Amino acid sequence: MRPACEIHDWMYGEGESLLDKTISDIVLWANCILRITEENQWFDKARIDRATTYFKAVFYNGAAAFGRGETPKRTDLEQIEEKEDYGA
Repeated sequence: MRPACEIHDWMYGEGESLLDKTISDIVLWANCILRITEENQWFDKARIDRATTYFKAVFYNGAAAFGRGETPKRTDLEQIEEKEDYGA
């Protein structure tokens, strides 16, 4: 789920409005569900329930983090990609 979370964090860093936050949260949930269902495991329902709980947490309680600007900005994207490439 790390890539889904990193995309979400980046979107929080770039976002400027409540609509941007809402879209970021929905993209997080959608990416989690896509990742879960592509693996097709017997415990998918439990994982989907967990992803939905996490979505609700960031949707209802993420405004403070969204407004702080502590999430990665566009300039940090290269560093994230380097970590992915080198396994850091």
